[in-house]
Amino acid sequence: MMSHPRMLQSIINIFLKIINKIKGLFMKLTELYESDVYISNEQWKRELSNNYYPDGKTRAVVVSMTPDDFLYLTPEDPSIENRAASYGEFDANQYTSDWLPHLDIDKSGKVLDHEGRARMYMAKQSGVKIMPVLIRFSKVDRVGDISEVPKVLTQQEGTGKINISIVGLVTYGVDNPWVNK
Repeated sequence: MMSHPRMLQSIINIFLKIINKIKGLFMKLTELYESDVYISNEQWKRELSNNYYPDGKTRAVVVSMTPDDFLYLTPEDPSIENRAASYGEFDANQYTSDWLPHLDIDKSGKVLDHEGRARMYMAKQSGVKIMPVLIRFSKVDRVGDISEVPKVLTQQEGTGKINISIVGLVTYGVDNPWVNK
């Protein structure tokens, strides 16, 4: 059995390891947020009201994603250039108040549907490197913890895969990680 000073030292060492892990995670998340595109607080609240359930679970997570990754996961669209041109130039300020591009997935990470391909194409053409994207589950496949979210997504039409970085659950008690500070 350990003496009290040795036990206290062990507890302190464990605590310091936890602090260092949190610090490392914070640094990783800070890198993920380096973006030219932000989510307004109004938009964040709208996503909360659309995706959070009273049982404490959500059907959405926010991820950092390159426009190329988003486009890779969605089916090719030969008319994307024309559709994007019809919207005009990409405006990051407009993006903060519009609906976020999203990928609807099943629990295995297979993309089932999407919205926002033209906006992501426009962002890519404008030189945007990282954008916030909403990953949504069906209403019955809600999640209560980040560990329940697949870390790999599979193309909507195909078998190609990409790894994702999960920024956070869309749930009350989580501040908007993409607000322009």
